[in-house]
Amino acid sequence: MFGVNCSENCSKNCRGPNNACNNVNGSCIFGCNDGYQGERCESSSLLGQSKKRAETNDIALLLKYLIAVTGLTFAACLLMATAYNTGGEEAGSEFMTNEEETAGNQLRIHLGDIPDYSEVKPNIDNGFKQEWISTKEQQTAPLLELVLASLKGNEQKQEEP
Repeated sequence: MFGVNCSENCSKNCRGPNNACNNVNGSCIFGCNDGYQGERCESSSLLGQSKKRAETNDIALLLKYLIAVTGLTFAACLLMATAYNTGGEEAGSEFMTNEEETAGNQLRIHLGDIPDYSEVKPNIDNGFKQEWISTKEQQTAPLLELVLASLKGNEQKQEEP
């Protein structure tokens, strides 16, 4: 309250307890609430509103940036996991096929189910060395020789009347 006999109310836009103002001229003692300006805080301030909008825009921009970075990171991880699971091979190269044609018969051995592995062996010169061992060759070579020998044996039996 201010003025002669404190007959006037302080502005509702004065900051502080009970909208405190000077008892003589009504000026706000603790300043104005956000969005208001002037001695008695009676005119609106676009500066306060634009400041709030700027803060809101900054937060929105930050959220957009975080979403974009998260999305790109997820996509990169997904691509790397897919490449790792397929072994870097192109689609359609699931099976390698060795073909041997004998006496009108066709023999196919699918090597895609036999994995390669690596083995660490001691090396006298510099500690250990890693060697890639092809289990496909180790496991299929004796089988292939056995099948070919069997086919040759069948051919020889057919030739003997």
